[in-house]
Amino acid sequence: MSSALSLIDELEGALQRGSSERRTEVLRRVTDLFVDAAPRYTEEQTQLFDDVMGHLMTQIETRALSEMSVRLAPIDNAPIGVIHRLAHDDAIEISGPVLTNSERLSDDVLVEIARSKGQAHLVAIAGRAKVNELVTDILVERGDAKVANTVAVNAGARFSQAGFSKLVSRAEHDEELTMAVGSRGDIPADLFRQLVVQATEAVQKKLVVAADPDMQGTIKQILAELSGEIGNEAARDYATAQHLVQRMHQDGLLTPVALQEFAKARRVEETVAALSLLSSVGISVIDRLIRGGSDDGAIILCRAAELDWTTTKFVIVGLSGHEAVPSLQMQEAHEKFLKLSSTSAKRVIRFWHVRQKTATTATTAPPPQAVSKAVPGAARL
Repeated sequence: MSSALSLIDELEGALQRGSSERRTEVLRRVTDLFVDAAPRYTEEQTQLFDDVMGHLMTQIETRALSEMSVRLAPIDNAPIGVIHRLAHDDAIEISGPVLTNSERLSDDVLVEIARSKGQAHLVAIAGRAKVNELVTDILVERGDAKVANTVAVNAGARFSQAGFSKLVSRAEHDEELTMAVGSRGDIPADLFRQLVVQATEAVQKKLVVAADPDMQGTIKQILAELSGEIGNEAARDYATAQHLVQRMHQDGLLTPVALQEFAKARRVEETVAALSLLSSVGISVIDRLIRGGSDDGAIILCRAAELDWTTTKFVIVGLSGHEAVPSLQMQEAHEKFLKLSSTSAKRVIRFWHVRQKTATTATTAPPPQAVSKAVPGAARL
């Protein structure tokens, strides 16, 4: 070891006026010295290599630094200063190997790089053996489709609830991402339900085929709940309300504000009739849903009608049968509202329309809760 350190000292002194080619040659020799006996070096000795390598790295061609990055990346006690310099390099050929493989990079450093560098750097980070929630939050937020798919298929990646929610939201128009997220065993049940609900019919079939037996059963259960047959009998008499709402619509008076007024006055028949017209869902379906004791049906209908949260909140309270809804329940309803896109809600509505056409021949119908579970977060699997 003493001879090796002596050689490093001599080389550093000899390079004070050395050419770039000479510095590159010496850097390779010093790297060889470190790599060959890395496990035996103390932290103090590693720091000496860090100082010398850092000095030699200036004015070195990309190819040599890339080679150095590849060699040092998998070493557990690689010189940390050198690793940081390599990781921050704009050239992905240099930074990529350590961003993907070096354990010397903390989450804070990875977050800093993920916030400031380009997509190629984010892809490299997304492919690490382990990626913690602090990092994946940034990757999912800033990354393009390639980054999202790379981190989604990474079994060593861990996601926060917010990170998973963002992934599911992005997957709505990305079949590859839907399949990647759907294959993860750690996705929260409510978000998995949302993923299935918002997928096209073709992608839903692919999810079933690709899933393991246990997950196949879960997906089929969700799809069965989505397409559950709804009874056509309504207990209330909506004829008068329908006539009023139709007339308001013809006169251009059926607005979200008018719907709010119906809901605030607890005029259930008029509220349902207005929702039916605005969302294009049959009154019998809506009537069955509101008797299920859940606010999920109202959220789907309001989202499909592209109503805002203020109107939706009034509708939920107005159809609840109570003077007020507990604040925690309303907070959860608001979260469901934000998670469910208008596109997904309309897709659920299309399911209902299809089932309505076939339900006329059915002798039994499942409880309305089966359909209400189409809202993300309505129930755990």
